[in-house]
Amino acid sequence: MSEKITKVGIIGCGGIANGKHMPSLAKVKDCEMVAFCDIIPERAEKAAKDFGTPDAKTYTDYKELLKDPEIDVVHVCTPNRSHSFITVDALHAGKHVMCEKPMAINAAEAKKMLDAAHETGKLLTIGYQNHFNVPNPFTEETTPTAAGHGYFYSYGNALFIVINANNYNAADHEALIKKAIKANPNAKWRIVVMHQDIYGSGLDHSDSDGILLRTQLTPIYDANKIDVVLQGHDHTYARTYQLSSDGKQHADFAEYKVAGQSGQHHNLINAALKDSAKKSVYESQNLCYTIADMRQGTLVNPKGVFYMSSNSATGSKFYQLIPQQQDYVAARNQSWRPSYSVIHITKDSFTIDTYDAETGTPIDETYRIVKN
Repeated sequence: MSEKITKVGIIGCGGIANGKHMPSLAKVKDCEMVAFCDIIPERAEKAAKDFGTPDAKTYTDYKELLKDPEIDVVHVCTPNRSHSFITVDALHAGKHVMCEKPMAINAAEAKKMLDAAHETGKLLTIGYQNHFNVPNPFTEETTPTAAGHGYFYSYGNALFIVINANNYNAADHEALIKKAIKANPNAKWRIVVMHQDIYGSGLDHSDSDGILLRTQLTPIYDANKIDVVLQGHDHTYARTYQLSSDGKQHADFAEYKVAGQSGQHHNLINAALKDSAKKSVYESQNLCYTIADMRQGTLVNPKGVFYMSSNSATGSKFYQLIPQQQDYVAARNQSWRPSYSVIHITKDSFTIDTYDAETGTPIDETYRIVKN
């Protein structure tokens, strides 16, 4: 029995299509490019000749291509400003979509694309082929791990610092943060991204291995005026109040650490926490924070750091919430459904909204920080 051949239409036959999409698709044995569209007819014709089936069709109007019932998938390789409306039209025409990066020119346009995918049940994916093209890698890490190095980049007036939290050496993370800030001294927003949620609310990690770096990172974030920390790991959603270090000395639990964790194995800390006395010390030492601001909604010039833990966006895995909600958690959610967050940064504000990925409805209220 022969495998089903996936029929692909290409919308936009310029540089990215010729350089990346079409050569890659040509290597997929169960795929055929059967239609090509470009506002310049010669581009579409050349693409059909170089990559298409013998009977491949060409178009100058993408809406005409979308009428072809033979096409299963379209690749949107047009200029950024047209990604959203072409993708929405393609999804409603019954096609799966691979859209070239960036997804859209703003969050509102991106949400239209997600909404269309939910409404139609068709697949939408974005070509983030530069996912592992890490900018400014922190190769100076003294205890690197197989997960790679931390790194940093700027986007507009925001500085993003991505920490390799598999590395349990907090001094490495502090050095990375200082290096990033020195390279971007005028960034209005300082945002750390890390996998482990040192302030989360999931049952599996938020009172065990997930907080192994809390006593060290909390004062480091304070000292370097970090605004926001985006976390994961617990496959539950949680949003904190504004938190600060309590300014006291706390244990660093070096005896439970190795150079870096191996995958998701945390044998040393898991074994230690089976001892009730050690568990009591561990929990008490991790009360190393104060709640600096409990206001909700829009906060103007708040003190402290805001922590957010994202749930699974794909639905691949979910964990239970810890039964007793921690005092630092302002809101949390486990609906057992995929969710995603949209961050909007302006000159003076950082805003985050989180949505159910299947329905597009908010799972939490808007949280906004204003600095003026």
